[in-house]
Amino acid sequence: MAIVSVREDGFTSISVGADTSRSDLIEFVSNQFPKMSDSHTLWDLSLYNFDSSSADSARLLVYEFELISSNPSSTKSSPTRKCAILVDSDLSFGMARMFQALADQRLNMEYGVFREKSEAIAWLTQGN
Repeated sequence: MAIVSVREDGFTSISVGADTSRSDLIEFVSNQFPKMSDSHTLWDLSLYNFDSSSADSARLLVYEFELISSNPSSTKSSPTRKCAILVDSDLSFGMARMFQALADQRLNMEYGVFREKSEAIAWLTQGN
């Protein structure tokens, strides 16, 4: 499993496999962003391998996602759109929080980092 996307009630769930590369993520977001821009998103990164990740890779992801989201062919996202990031280790939690801190400043979305799927879904669907 590289990346699997499923439309749930009130959000899109995206599961990222352990064998997924940064270029796989960029390609997926480039192709799927217009379809996802009208819904909240749950990124399940609990299987993703963060061992080779760094602060630079988090910055690059934010920059590349910013370029994709500002592409004129992409649908303009709503400022109330939410993105929950689900992780399962201290390293992945730290990397996701670093991404969140950078993304909060540059991307038009509200981010949350979670260790429990039920908490992530509750946050995404709150107020719907």
